[in-house]
Amino acid sequence: DASGEAVATALGLLRLADAFAMDELQQRCECYLSAPNVINVNNACELLQHAVGTNASQLRSCCAFYIQSMRDMVTATAEWASLSDDIKSSVLP
Repeated sequence: DASGEAVATALGLLRLADAFAMDELQQRCECYLSAPNVINVNNACELLQHAVGTNASQLRSCCAFYIQSMRDMVTATAEWASLSDDIKSSVLP
């Protein structure tokens, strides 16, 4: 599994890539963060929130798919409870 530090670094780079319209860097960050060894029950909501905030459509889709697949486990987390209703309804209509 990816380390928390590596994920945090990739999320920081994703924010910078979005802010400075660095499409290739954004795509690389999304690709890394969308990997099956990165997304898990504990971070899917955080990754989704970052994806929404940075217009990262690939990452958003992967997070949505993961959350839908692991619905019972993810929706039982405090992270799910802290998501806005808009984000929740976009993933689980």
